[in-house]
Amino acid sequence: MFLVLHRLALDVARARAYRLLPDVVTLHVPALMVAALTGYTDRHLRNLTRELERAGLLDAGGHASRVGLRSLYDGTIWAVKVKPGGVAPRIRPDEWKHDWRPMFAADVEGKRGAARVISELRAAEASEEEFYRATLRVAVAPDAAFSPVASSSEMPGAAAEPRTVREVVYRLGELVNAHPSRRPELVGRMASALAYALSDLHSRRWYCRLLWDAWTGHVEGRGTLQALAAALSRLDADRREWEGLRNPGAVLAARLRPV
Repeated sequence: MFLVLHRLALDVARARAYRLLPDVVTLHVPALMVAALTGYTDRHLRNLTRELERAGLLDAGGHASRVGLRSLYDGTIWAVKVKPGGVAPRIRPDEWKHDWRPMFAADVEGKRGAARVISELRAAEASEEEFYRATLRVAVAPDAAFSPVASSSEMPGAAAEPRTVREVVYRLGELVNAHPSRRPELVGRMASALAYALSDLHSRRWYCRLLWDAWTGHVEGRGTLQALAAALSRLDADRREWEGLRNPGAVLAARLRPV
């Protein structure tokens, strides 16, 4: 179990483009997905989690979001120790307060959650590595991952033009599965949607380049599509919470700039 979480933490750190690897990486993934990935029951996973906490390798706890008048479990926060040393893994107060899944209410209504992801993977007889990639996608972009990025053509209305940042995030996986002759059209439509949604029409060509670079990095195995999904999801949340945000495109560019 720790080896799986350690691998997830390192891949999340890589997707976040940390300049230096921290002692502890905190991520948000439903325990149900970790249990499915490791082959343990929920009860066994809880017991192992407590053992890892006592060993000073992990800090974990269920996280909740408000849905109407209810407070519902939306996943588990895992603080994973990734480097040897005396730093103990601890979930910080700001990480408890962080809105990991801003669209959780819509996911609850649409029954888009860990159980559905696991069911679809099992129905498709997915390999262990495919289970891992699905779990990593959740860890990198918790709010975006529960819509099926890799098979977005199955979504209702998938042929419609994307209009919002969130719709672009949902459909990034189409770039992977599209026929080469159709990919430029997809890039153009998504770039136009981002330019319009972010009130940045003069930068459409930059969004095209951003999408092409993300697809190229994915083909090269660098996880760039997941990183872009995470950055766009974070920016979409910032736009709702940060009233003074005047140039979201510039914020996105700064966050994606190599350090």
